[in-house]
Amino acid sequence: MVMNQLEVNLEAITNTLAILKKENCKDKEKIKNLEEEREKLLKELKVMS
Repeated sequence: MVMNQLEVNLEAITNTLAILKKENCKDKEKIKNLEEEREKLLKELKVMS
């Protein structure tokens, strides 16, 4: 399966968010920034409009 850099970044951010939420991370700013970056990547990949 060929994956481009955007897909790799999206996967990494998604996994990081899952880990942080599972560990009840208190750094809400970090989570917010990662979620915003994830949304941007989804839009770039045209997965979400």
